[in-house]
Amino acid sequence: MMGEEGVDNGVSDTMAGLLEAFPLPLIHVSPAGACSCNKAMCELLDVQSLPEEGPLARMAGREWTGMSSLVRDLAGAGAFPVQMRVADREPMEVFIECGSVPKGQGTLVRVVRVGLDPEEHVAEGMRSHIAEEVNRLLRSEIKEHRRTQKALQRAERFARSLVDSSLDMIIAVDQEGCITEFNPAAVLRFGWEAAEVLGRHSSMLYAEQRVYEHMQQELDRHGAFAGEIENVDRDGNTFTVFLAASRQYDASGDLVGSMGVSRDVTAAKRDREALSESEERYRDLFENATDLIQSVDPDGRFHYVNRAWKQAMGYSDEELRSLTLWDVLDPAEEEHCRRIMNDLLDGRSIGMIHTAFRAKDGRKVRLEGTSGVRLKNGRVVATRSIFRDITLVEQARAEAERRSAKLSALFKSREHMFWTVDRRIALTSFNTGYSDMVFRLYGKRPEINTDQERPRREFAEPEYHEFWKAKYEEAFHGKAVRFETDRMDQQGLRVCNEIFLSPVLGPDGGVEEVFGIGHEITTKKEAGERLLESLHEKEVLLKEVHHRVKNNLQIISSILNLQKAYVGEDPAVQQLLHDSQDRIRSMAFIHESLYQNKNFSGLDLSEYIDGLARNLLMSHSLHGRVALEMDLRPVDLGLDQAIPCGLILNELISNALKHAFQTTGEGTITIALSLKDDTIGLMVRDDGVGMAEDFDLERDANLGLQLVSTLVDQLDGSLERTPGPGAGYLITFERSN
Repeated sequence: MMGEEGVDNGVSDTMAGLLEAFPLPLIHVSPAGACSCNKAMCELLDVQSLPEEGPLARMAGREWTGMSSLVRDLAGAGAFPVQMRVADREPMEVFIECGSVPKGQGTLVRVVRVGLDPEEHVAEGMRSHIAEEVNRLLRSEIKEHRRTQKALQRAERFARSLVDSSLDMIIAVDQEGCITEFNPAAVLRFGWEAAEVLGRHSSMLYAEQRVYEHMQQELDRHGAFAGEIENVDRDGNTFTVFLAASRQYDASGDLVGSMGVSRDVTAAKRDREALSESEERYRDLFENATDLIQSVDPDGRFHYVNRAWKQAMGYSDEELRSLTLWDVLDPAEEEHCRRIMNDLLDGRSIGMIHTAFRAKDGRKVRLEGTSGVRLKNGRVVATRSIFRDITLVEQARAEAERRSAKLSALFKSREHMFWTVDRRIALTSFNTGYSDMVFRLYGKRPEINTDQERPRREFAEPEYHEFWKAKYEEAFHGKAVRFETDRMDQQGLRVCNEIFLSPVLGPDGGVEEVFGIGHEITTKKEAGERLLESLHEKEVLLKEVHHRVKNNLQIISSILNLQKAYVGEDPAVQQLLHDSQDRIRSMAFIHESLYQNKNFSGLDLSEYIDGLARNLLMSHSLHGRVALEMDLRPVDLGLDQAIPCGLILNELISNALKHAFQTTGEGTITIALSLKDDTIGLMVRDDGVGMAEDFDLERDANLGLQLVSTLVDQLDGSLERTPGPGAGYLITFERSN
């Protein structure tokens, strides 16, 4: 053992030999407080030997000037981290673990340097514990046995002390798998006394048989096994251990069994799983967040971006590997963002960030959010930022501002009146135009008020307020209301206003207020009244014109009737004058219809046809013997087309009355009127004697049918004979607009 020269460290030669051969760093503290260490400890501290009191140690603000005081304070506390140094050398971060040596030979302090991964440390320590601590110890004991039985017994006692004082569970089995060693740590964790398990098969300690079989296969294949397994204690409770096991051979190389060193890692595994679950929860939270989350290093390289970030910006993971923050920033924002990055790296706090990125497709994405830093060993290794995409918000805000400006301009308008009232019919807002109109009418300015009775006392008469109350009630029932007012202002001048009342809905869908819009229409209303008056005068004049035309036509008809008395008894001349009278009466009937109609520009053709046909029956004295069947659809027709239609009907009906029923003196005339897509169809048919098979309208037609053909051409229509008994004609033409 290496200690201060000339100092008795109180270590026996055998103990010193065992410690010196041990491969892991150890410090032995004698009952008297003297310290010694093995070669591995000197190599760890890079010293030739230790001072008598040992190295200095510091932990959590406490400092020990010697190992004896540290052992006295922390013996039995398990493994714990300390800073250890010798003389003026740099302190070293280590883990130490104290264990007593049997028979009052002091305390052993095992030292492990910090820096190994915890699992690697466990595995490496256990392998060393098995491969070096036990095998070398056993080989050393065999050598000592050859030299002297006494040295062997001492070595056995030391090995036993190591096994018994180990905080790890040490279990050995023979070739058959039966337990041959079960140290106190195993007794404490499994709950079995050593005497209860020695000689029993070790598979009883495993929660699942397949795990035990897998471990045996690994030992057979590689000679060693290291990994987590599930053990079961005496009460049937399972727990997780990290096991390092290896095959054991004698000096001749023959297999004698296996030995395993295990440590309960249930809590560590639980903590690791909890950490993993926590990381998964946070990752899931980040990935499903609607905000844009990113982490970049001080050079701007991306460490992480979430799904929302990639969706908003349009970049893939592969593309992000070759991009930096400066590549996706809007060029106008780069200088601003570099200042923010420098502030973060210098440890200065920053407030809310407003910036803009450029998406892959060139879109400008406006963002607001916060940024922080991630530290490692006191150094900034990355920045972390959470941004909210406010592109649509900014657009909506700009649109809202534009609308607000328009509304503000409207509300300030003097040309229009705007106001709102609540359910008490009390003013809640109004604009300048409304105020000016009230002042003009009543000589007082309106006010936002809470007393709904004040306007009733100071403005207008009670009857007028009742009129307005009724209109407001309609609006409060959800109906849009339009009406006009006609008042006299303070100067005695007429004031006409057009008013619109609209309900204002609240969050629950109920009407909370009524919004009023109004504008003056005095000039418009007076112009309209003058126009109506002028129109009325023209209507009276037009009625008089139609009345005089009808009278003049009747005078002409009367003259023709008188003329009959002076032309003799010639039937042809008499018939000619009679036909002329019928034609004149058909035109007079049109003017009479227009005179009686409110619309002087046209008439309902169906009503005209019905009256004309019945008048013709009476003029030919055939009423009661010739029946009329009429299928007439209402058709409005202008005067320019009504007169030709009247003459056509007169000729066709008169022709049927004169020629169709000469044999029987009775029959039926059918008249049909239809309208389809502005195409008018007019059909006149009788069931009389009919016409010759070779009758031709162009060649054989009389004056009446020739007149019909001419009038049809005037209408730009067509004239066709219809098949069947008797004579029938179909006239079609387009109705003019």
